[in-house]
Formats: sequence, C-alpha cells, structure tokens
Amino acid sequence: MELSVLLIDDDPIIHTLLVNALPKNITLHEAFDGDEGIEKATALLPDIILLDVEMPGRNGYETCEILKAQSETKQIPVIFSSSLGEIRHRMLGYEAGADDYLVKPFAIDELCAKLFLQHKLLQEQVALNEQKMLAQSTAMSAMTASSEMGRVIQFVELTYGMNNPDTLASKLFELLNTLELKTSVLFSLNDGVLLYSSSGTTSPLESELLQNCHEHGRFIDFGCRTIINYPKISLLIKNMPLDDLEKYGRYKDLFPAVLGATDAKLRMMETDFKLKQQAVNTDVAFKAIRKQLFGLVEGQLKTQESTLGEFRQFHEEFNWDLTKMGLEESLEASITSRVDTMLNSAESIFEKNISDQSSTLEVLDHMKSLTNQLEELIESAQEEVMFAQGEEISLEDSEQSGYEMDVELF
Repeated sequence: MELSVLLIDDDPIIHTLLVNALPKNITLHEAFDGDEGIEKATALLPDIILLDVEMPGRNGYETCEILKAQSETKQIPVIFSSSLGEIRHRMLGYEAGADDYLVKPFAIDELCAKLFLQHKLLQEQVALNEQKMLAQSTAMSAMTASSEMGRVIQFVELTYGMNNPDTLASKLFELLNTLELKTSVLFSLNDGVLLYSSSGTTSPLESELLQNCHEHGRFIDFGCRTIINYPKISLLIKNMPLDDLEKYGRYKDLFPAVLGATDAKLRMMETDFKLKQQAVNTDVAFKAIRKQLFGLVEGQLKTQESTLGEFRQFHEEFNWDLTKMGLEESLEASITSRVDTMLNSAESIFEKNISDQSSTLEVLDHMKSLTNQLEELIESAQEEVMFAQGEEISLEDSEQSGYEMDVELF
C-alpha cells in the first residue's frame, strides 16, 4: 500500500529520522511550520498529516483547526506528535479535530501502524459515504418513479369518464407537462386524424411527421426527439432528457402505460360513436318503416270497408231485383242462399284481415316504443358528451373535486 505523508514539525532531527526510517511505500513531504504546512497540505493533498503540537508561531492546535476548516483538507486524517502526553493535551488535540495522538519519542513501527490504520479508516469512511450517496440516490429515484407512476395511474383513472378527444388530449398534455416534456399528438379516430400540441399549435412539419411515421414501429428516436406509435395514437416528444440516462429510461418505461390507456380509450370512443350513429340510423329507419306500414294498414282498412260496403249494397239490390224476375220459389231460394253464403264468406275474410291488421298495429305500437327508447338513449348520450366537454378535472385538483384516487403522490 502506497501512502503520502506530510510532516509538519519545526525539529530537523525528526525530519532526518523519518526520512531515513520510513519504509519505501511511504512518501514523505516536509514542512517546518504551521503556515508552510497549511500551504503544502492544500497543494499536495496528502493521505495523512503528521503534525507537531509545539511549534513557534502558529502551534499545532491552531494549524489543525485551519486544516479542518478548509474544504480541501478537512477530510485528511491528522495525527498529532508531541512530547506532552497528558490527558489534557490529548483532549485539546481532539477538540482541534485530530484523529490520533502519538507521544514522542515513538517507535517507527508504532508510527507506521498508526499511519496505515488511519489510511484504512479513511478508505472505509469514503466507501461508506459513497454507499450512502448511492443509497440516497437510489431512494430518490425510487420515490420519483413512484410519484410519476402514481400520476400515470391517476391519468388512467381519469380517462374512464372521458367521452371527448379534446378533453383526453388536454389531460394527456397535463400529465406530460408535469414531466417537463414538450409534445405533439395525433389521434386516429373514426377514419379521421386529430392533431394537438402542448404549445397550442401543431406545425405543418410536425403534422406531416406524425402522419408519415404513424405505422413505422413502436419507438422512433432521432436526437432528443422520440415518436411513440400505437394503433390509435402517435406521440411526438421534442425534448427527451438525453443528458439524464436514468430519467430517459424511466420515461421510456412510463410511456407504454400512458399511451396504451389512451389508445384503449380512443378505441372505446370510436366504438361508442359507431354505436350511437347506428342507434340514430336505426331510429330513422324505424320511423320510416312504421310510417309506411301504418299508411299501408290504413289504406287496406279503407279499401276493405269500401269493398264490404259494396258487397252489402249488391246483396240488397240483388235480392230486390230477384223478386222481380218471377223465378220459381225453389230456384230463387237457391240463388239467395248462394249469395248469402258468398257475402258471409267475404265478411269472414274481412274480419280476419281486420284481426291481422290489429296485430300489425300492435307491432307498430311496439316499434314506436322502441323508437322512443332509442331517442332517449341518443339524448342521454348527447348530454354525457356535453357534460364531458364542460367538465374539467386536473391531476392536481382531482382529490379536491371529489374524484377518488387510490394512489399516494410523493
């Protein structure tokens, strides 16, 4: 193990002794008073300082206090060497900031043991500090990641109540703004394209870029910009943190959850739109069919009543004319019986048709009920859309507005 030691002592004999006696793996630097020692310690930054207590001018205690007050030298272990070995002097050395105390005269082996022990303790302290810093950094990263994931979960929960793409884009930008990201987004919805930007306007180049890259892989990276594609959404991030690889990787892990939820919500919006459109079309078709059927039944009823009236008038006129023909009574009775049978049969047919038409009218009434239900459903859906457009719940004020969240933010 190689050590560099700065000796601060006004006694030249001590200097000569240590130069000749110390092993080769210890490099000795020399200073003969406190001011020179402070200057050389600041310039050389030795592993250990061996400091005499009794020196002319600035003594060892004063020198040690200055060394421990300087940011450059405060971590360097200081071993006092003195002919004064009483407890009072050792306490003064401790109060000045020394790490050990060696009483003169001392053996070289004892000195070397103390030098290497202090160097080992210093290395262990440095290692512990590094571990502490790493643990703090890891804890802060974990807390930051947990906070970011909490915001993502809140965003996903907020999407459940959204029925409008403009609101969805606004809440997406609100989330990404908390990550200090500048973004533009493309929604593919109902065979059309909607473009939004966190700055308010999407440039023609950004619009063209998003549309051309929409189906070209999940992640597209170019410089500090990244495009992330899902079937219903493409997100352009303009300022990815390339200077912070830990944050960069953390963001890359967050985006699939954010965009996956947004993509699913857009699919639901598209399905909901198609169902509502189908309901409107069905309502229109039902109304048209009911109108046509009702007109047809009404026309048939009028025709049947007219025809039945003509049959009855014919029956009366025929019976009257028959009496004037002078036919034999048996023949007249036979003809009258056949005409009566024909009229009864026609009336039976008409009555059956009226019964069938009554059933048709019941079907029409049922169709009218279904039409009314469809109209109520459409009106309710339109009210929900209007409510969603007017409702504003942010990630920050979601708890204050009564929207329940299960995620605690750090």
